[in-house]
Amino acid sequence: MRKLLSWIPTAVAFYILVLTFLNASWLAPMPAGKVQLLAHDGVHQWFDRATLEPGTCPAAHIETPYHPYLDHTREAVQASVHLAAGVVEVPVVETKDGQFVAFADATLDCRTNGEGPVGEHSLAQLKALDVGYGYTADRGESFPLRGKGRGKLLTLDEVVNIAKGKPLLYRLVGDDPEQADRFAAALKATNRNVAARGDGFFASLAAVARLQEQFPEVWSFSEEGARACTSAYVKMGWFAITPEACRNSALVIPLDRQWPYAGWPNRLVARMDAVGAKIVVIAREDEHGRAIGVDLREQLHDVPASFNGLLLIDDLWTIGPTLHPDLDRRSIEEDEVLNLLLEKRRKSRP
Repeated sequence: MRKLLSWIPTAVAFYILVLTFLNASWLAPMPAGKVQLLAHDGVHQWFDRATLEPGTCPAAHIETPYHPYLDHTREAVQASVHLAAGVVEVPVVETKDGQFVAFADATLDCRTNGEGPVGEHSLAQLKALDVGYGYTADRGESFPLRGKGRGKLLTLDEVVNIAKGKPLLYRLVGDDPEQADRFAAALKATNRNVAARGDGFFASLAAVARLQEQFPEVWSFSEEGARACTSAYVKMGWFAITPEACRNSALVIPLDRQWPYAGWPNRLVARMDAVGAKIVVIAREDEHGRAIGVDLREQLHDVPASFNGLLLIDDLWTIGPTLHPDLDRRSIEEDEVLNLLLEKRRKSRP
C-alpha cells in the first residue's frame, strides 16, 4: 500500500505536465491578423457604465463632452469608421410603423425631448426629435448638446449606407422574438450581404435563435449564451475540451482576470475558431455582471500581442488614435481636455 501511495505524487505531477502541454499557448499556431476594436455604441458621449445602477439614464451622467458626436448619428457612425473600429455596435429598435432605427433605449425619455416607448411613435415623429436633448454633465445645470441632435435619428437603411463595408454588430433592443423576424426581413430588404460583410447579432436568447434561422452563416450571440460558453470553458478547457455551448457563440475574457482560460491566447483562439465562436476581451465586469470596455490607453498593454479577436471599446475617440496615430485629427485643445478627463477617470477607479 505504501508503495502504491508513493506513486500518487508522481502520477499527479505527470497529469499536470500533460495538461500543461495540451494547453500550451506557445505550441499553438500564431493567430493570423491583429486585434479588432469592437466599438460599443460607436463614437458616443462617454459615461462610466460601472457606476450607474441598472435602469439609470446614461445621458444624465455623461463626462464633460470632449468631442461633438451624438450617439448613433450620421457623424458618429462616420467617425467610428474613420477611427479604425473593426466592428461597430449599433442598437436597433422598432418603430410604430414597422421601421427600425438606431437608438440605444426602448423609451425616449432619457436622451430625447420625446416621451414613452419608441415603439409607440412613427418614424416621422421620431425623426422630428432632438436626440441630444437630455445629455448633461452637471446634473442638469446645463445641456451642452441640446438642439444639436434634431432630425439626426438614423434608420437601419441609413446606418447600412453610411457604414458601407464596415462590419456591424446589430444589438436588438428588447426581447421579442417576433421582432427579430421583422428585423431580419428589414435587414434583407437593405440588400446588404451581412455574412460577407462580417456582421453579427447580439440579442436575447429567443431572438438569437430566430436570427440564426434567417442568417445561419452570421455570427450571433446572447448574453446568456456568452455566459454559458465562458463558464463551461473555464471548467472544461483545461482538459482540452471545447464546450458545445461555445459553438457559434462568444467567449468573454476580462483583462483583469485572464489566467482561468486554458490555452490563452493562441491555443484558445484556435479552439474557438474551430467552432465558429468569437472571443471578446473586455476591461472588466462590474458588480452587476455588465461588461465594461476599454477606455484608458494603458489598458491596451494588458492585451496579448498575438490576440486577433474582438476588444470591447467604450471610448473609441481615445483608443482608436492610440492604436492608429495616423488617424488622430484631434486639435491641441481637444487633446488637453481629453488628457485632463482621462486623469480624472484614473483617479476614480478603485
